[in-house]
Amino acid sequence: MTSPRSKRAAVAAVVLSAGLACWPRAASAHGMRSAYLEITEDTPGAALVRLRTTVPSAGVAPALPERCSLDARPGVTETDSGDVRSWLARCNGPLAGGEVGVTGLGPSITEAVVHARLADGRVHTSLLSPSAPRTTLPAVSSRVDTAKAFVAHGLRHIAGGADHLLFLVLLVLTLRRTRAVLAAEAAFTASHTLSFAATALGLVHVSPAAAEACIALSLVLVALDVAPRPGRAPTSTRSASTLAFAFGLVHGLGFAGGLTEIGLPDAHAAWALAGFGVGLEIGQLAVCLAALLAVRVASRWRHAGRLERAIGFASGALASAWLFERLSTVM
Repeated sequence: MTSPRSKRAAVAAVVLSAGLACWPRAASAHGMRSAYLEITEDTPGAALVRLRTTVPSAGVAPALPERCSLDARPGVTETDSGDVRSWLARCNGPLAGGEVGVTGLGPSITEAVVHARLADGRVHTSLLSPSAPRTTLPAVSSRVDTAKAFVAHGLRHIAGGADHLLFLVLLVLTLRRTRAVLAAEAAFTASHTLSFAATALGLVHVSPAAAEACIALSLVLVALDVAPRPGRAPTSTRSASTLAFAFGLVHGLGFAGGLTEIGLPDAHAAWALAGFGVGLEIGQLAVCLAALLAVRVASRWRHAGRLERAIGFASGALASAWLFERLSTVM
């Protein structure tokens, strides 16, 4: 049966999500150091090039085939999702078959997404990294290429999100049972998929700072249930799934930030969303299974209970620090 604490926490999460949906700002919670290169080829060999970076980075620039020249447009446009610079590209021949990319990827900008719309209407999307900063525009681009690129982005997003990872670990420590963990993880996935899809498609608009603060608050509430106390009944699967579903609505706003910062390809938006969700799910399952294995191994240690309490207290303290830090940007 659902405990009073779980009911209160679930209600709080739903109320917070509803409040965030009424906050009149665009979503880009859970910031990442990303770049988004958009290439729009109007006629074969002539294109508009736009580069958006989520943090200022003068050394990051677009890279086109050698047969192309870039004429910079004056000024930098500041948007909610980053700074935007523009160029006019003139090439000796169409862009199809050529290499494009982003130079200067590294500590300041850790990844980039290339979205190219060619003159014949074909669209190509690819995820770049410091070790692979270029991609070839193929003669034929498919929806599958877009989905693959966004699966990789979803994996990178979950791997780089310390707050989301901590939530999953705390969920495992609270439940400890494989079936209960998987049920709660499925509920979490279902709700954050609804949340990040609605936000990324522009159906819901939230405050990035408020979303980040609510994610931290969810960690504080879950951390309270980690440390075992005498006489406390174990959290039921139904209770945990309800709580995970409610908090998934909030965490989905953070996941939406990863999509908002790089943008969705108009032609293949559904495939991009599906790929991103699959990447998140693969990452979440890997974290949950690894945490379950660690719990099984640690349970053989006679001081396992003390370790769990220490993790609970440390997680609560860290989440509280994040909460106060993020609230300062809301006020």
